[in-house]
Amino acid sequence: MLSTPGFRSLIASKIFQTRLFAIGVDEVHLLSSWGLDFRPAYQQIGYIRKRFRDDVVMFGLSATLQKGKQMETVCKFLGFQVGRFKFIRCSNARPDIHLIFRTLRTTLASEDFPDLAWILTEPGKCIIFASGIHLGFKLLIYLWNLQPENPVHRRCIRMYNSLNSVEFNRQTFELLDGNSGAHVVIATDKLSVGVDIQDIRTIMILDPKTLDDLWQKAGRVGRDRSMVKDPKVVVYIPRTSMERQQPVPKNNAKKTDGNKSDSIDKGLQAVINAACHVSEIDAQYDNQASYPPCSPACSTCASRPPLSPPPSCTCSGCVPERQAMSSVQPKAPR
Repeated sequence: MLSTPGFRSLIASKIFQTRLFAIGVDEVHLLSSWGLDFRPAYQQIGYIRKRFRDDVVMFGLSATLQKGKQMETVCKFLGFQVGRFKFIRCSNARPDIHLIFRTLRTTLASEDFPDLAWILTEPGKCIIFASGIHLGFKLLIYLWNLQPENPVHRRCIRMYNSLNSVEFNRQTFELLDGNSGAHVVIATDKLSVGVDIQDIRTIMILDPKTLDDLWQKAGRVGRDRSMVKDPKVVVYIPRTSMERQQPVPKNNAKKTDGNKSDSIDKGLQAVINAACHVSEIDAQYDNQASYPPCSPACSTCASRPPLSPPPSCTCSGCVPERQAMSSVQPKAPR
């Protein structure tokens, strides 16, 4: 939008310049996760500030911005200099989520995913986040073929991505948001931000690369506590990637092949290896045990106070599970 002729004409307007008092950048964590890769134009967002008066405020918002490198990258792209901006961090803790890490025993190049078949018998709505459209399509075909005689599968299992038509994505979203529509939606990052469907019960995440990406997607689950009592997030790490995360004795350390496509950021690696995944997420985001209300007049803080952690954590680090195998089996081809 910032590079369109219409926007350039808008910011050249003296009336617009006079009335503007603030510039807001939502989901600023994407400047780090996308701006360094397939959306390099994001790196130019901070320069828009130079086009306006000195008293125009710029601010950024995100629920998932790790301290350290990610924070530094965002500040660099927005032109925020240390000591010259105000930083407010609130907790993004979700102690209500049952967080499970599992190893994906088939490769992403496969066309069969038996580890994931259990999702067809899972109650409630589910979003599966695939790392690409091609992987999502293979998973769609696999799930369809598990019960090919089921006439409702093609309505209840759908894809949501940028290759679909706007109308198809709109219909999928409405089915997922309704009470009797899509049961499983296989999506790309397109459905991971700005989505506030209240009653998603299960989120499945395949092959995440960053903790910000994982926790942003996990945040789609159970957004209305009164509608979803047991939200669950299941994260599948490919076997080869999981093996790379295992601690290696220094005397046995080997050089990695440097393949960035298989790399996992340090924050996510720490969460995978932690004895308690939830506690490590809190450490990565500097979540505190409690926060005061943002304002005495804030109705959100009054009506939805932060959740208290349960007496004992149920994440797969604290309570290891035997990897679930589904009772749903593919039908033999005729």
